Amino acid sequence: FYIPENSKLSSVGNACFTGNGSNCIYYVPTKTIYDFVLSKGVSYKEQVKGTLIYNNLRYFVDNNNAVIDGTDGDCSNIVIPESINGLTVKTFAERSFFQNKDIKTVEVSSSIESIPAYVFNGCENIESVSVANDSVLASIGVSAFYECKSLQSINLPESLTQIQSDAFGYCRNLTNIDLPVNVTSLGDYAFEYCSSLESFHILEGSKLSSVGNSCFTSNSNCIYYVPTKTIYDFVA
Repeated sequence: FYIPENSKLSSVGNACFTGNGSNCIYYVPTKTIYDFVLSKGVSYKEQVKGTLIYNNLRYFVDNNNAVIDGTDGDCSNIVIPESINGLTVKTFAERSFFQNKDIKTVEVSSSIESIPAYVFNGCENIESVSVANDSVLASIGVSAFYECKSLQSINLPESLTQIQSDAFGYCRNLTNIDLPVNVTSLGDYAFEYCSSLESFHILEGSKLSSVGNSCFTSNSNCIYYVPTKTIYDFVA
């Protein structure tokens, strides 16, 4: 039983949930509504960020979508589902896996639209990130994978349009990037100190129109493959 964010519920009658059995959980957005539900003697889970659990993932409900907010228990291999209990999973809470040293692999479902700021920042043991082929991922936020020192590979989907500042800074084991054609901007320091980077492919038809300051600082072994003189000037 989901009571959504911004609910105007102010009264719950006596025995409102009688006979609904012990299997029903009531998800509530505020302490006030929590008190209404609890007073009726039912099972409950307060809808505070990260308090709900699904397959070792913490999440909360926002605008009828599930938002991933970290882990609960074993988290060496993170698999982000497309939906949880009928709720679409579209994004993460900021810093949801911040400096988690246990994660080694991440699988991102096709439903994820954004990876916000600092989500995997400092997760120094992540080795690979796999994004679904039919992904709708549009944005990778500020420092989202910053200092993921063990990260060797990530596939960036065609839907991607923006990589923000420091997104992959200090990913020292990242070896190759194929930049999707729909990416229009790379933020400041987005790929700085990726010292093992060997190739960076900007594909034919690229819409890239902005490259931030020091985007590729200290990547001396990398070769940049660019389709046009205009994009070459951005990178140079």
